[in-house]
Amino acid sequence: MSAANSVIANNRAQLKKEVWTDNTEGDKIKVLRAISDNEEGNAVARQIFENKMNDRLLNKDFAILYRTNAQSRSMEEALRKLNIPYRVYGGVSFFSA
Repeated sequence: MSAANSVIANNRAQLKKEVWTDNTEGDKIKVLRAISDNEEGNAVARQIFENKMNDRLLNKDFAILYRTNAQSRSMEEALRKLNIPYRVYGGVSFFSA
């Protein structure tokens, strides 16, 4: 929670708030520097695939949060390449008709 609160605190226009959870502390946040949207999408999809295989996790154990709708294309393309099913919430899939 301290990571989330640190990010929120850096938003100058924020409404004062502090997020919390009753869950136990999770893994530390990992930072990925990618040269392109495609590189970022591929890295995220590979990590999901590896975690599913190594830790026997289910699709419902993952969520990808992105800042802009434009980022959905590279994420969706990378997930499709690895046959990882996905659902877009709160927006429109790049590949929807």
